[in-house]
Amino acid sequence: MTVIAWDGKILAADMQITSNTTVSITTKIKLVETRSCDKYLIGVTGSIGDLQAFCHWFTSENDSEKYPKNFIDDSAAAIVINEAGEINLYETTPFGTLLQTKTFAIGSGKQFAMAAMYYGKSAIEGVHLACQFDAYCGQGIDTLKF
Repeated sequence: MTVIAWDGKILAADMQITSNTTVSITTKIKLVETRSCDKYLIGVTGSIGDLQAFCHWFTSENDSEKYPKNFIDDSAAAIVINEAGEINLYETTPFGTLLQTKTFAIGSGKQFAMAAMYYGKSAIEGVHLACQFDAYCGQGIDTLKF
């Protein structure tokens, strides 16, 4: 469970990973560069290794046959933002869905983050709000921007 939010300029995410009753801290967002030198901000929900698996698939293989299993099983999701600010959502298939919106959030705390951004708050403030009200979000906030 997590919250990852994009406000058009900043990608923000909580840092809490919960496994059974154990809480740990990790990053859930990453700036990557593809072989063609395009840069993307990526945020991933799911298990602890899903960010690395998705980023590896996205930047090197991008072969639909090698799409990470946790995404196919619907236990992970990713948002990918390009330098133009376009958002693609990856869930159960290796084909991103281009979202026609300037702001977006994923994870268990997404409603809190989306509500905050709807009222003009930043992604950071949206993640902070989600951390206050969602038991599966917390342990600090990571941010990235181009």
